[in-house]
Amino acid sequence: MSQPPLSMEKNDLNLAKEEPIIGAQQGQGETILFVEDNDLMREIGMQILEDLGYQVLCASNGQEALKVFNEMSKIDLIFTDIIMPEMGGLAMLRKIRESGSQVKALAVTGHMDVEDVGKLREVNVKSIIRKPYDYDILAEEIRKALDTA
Repeated sequence: MSQPPLSMEKNDLNLAKEEPIIGAQQGQGETILFVEDNDLMREIGMQILEDLGYQVLCASNGQEALKVFNEMSKIDLIFTDIIMPEMGGLAMLRKIRESGSQVKALAVTGHMDVEDVGKLREVNVKSIIRKPYDYDILAEEIRKALDTA
């Protein structure tokens, strides 16, 4: 079975400067755990995800995200930054996979090498989005991840 393509080649406008596109793929009330250490990016990302129609839970690092994940009865998708203080996204996803959960996951990063891509594939990350990310690309990749088995 082939893996979905990475979204790393999409390097568009800065998220903070973008206006939402009316035709963007919309959420259907699914719950997303958004993990981002940068306060401004977390605030902007949360607003965008809510505008797209998702319920959003936030965490500022992998340790916080694990706590939120373990306290919630249902999370449909984890959307996580990779490099964060205390615990990065990869380590957090490894712990979640070790617990037996197959929750869907997307990763976002400002920089990455080929070795990182392989490690993220091992924890079943559906797509890797490069920062800064485009509103439409974000909407499309989230919808695609949620809609795939």
